[in-house]
Amino acid sequence: MTPESLSIAIQSADCPLANFPHHNQGLPLSEALACLRIFCASAKCGGIVLTELNPDHDGDGSLVPTFTRLLVKALTGTGAPQTA
Repeated sequence: MTPESLSIAIQSADCPLANFPHHNQGLPLSEALACLRIFCASAKCGGIVLTELNPDHDGDGSLVPTFTRLLVKALTGTGAPQTA
């Protein structure tokens, strides 16, 4: 079985942690996490690469832990992929 690939850009308004923001170009965070959850549940998923998460862009220190928690839920298929 050949692994599949997927590229997802997250709307910077939802998660402004990228060095090169995707203004009006990416998916809302909840939709991106839902896609990732489906993709990772497939036997064709060979792995993921996460890029452009810069903790220096997390002014109050709350975005990185929240994003990490939501990402773990999406990857493990636990809980609903909510943004709050």
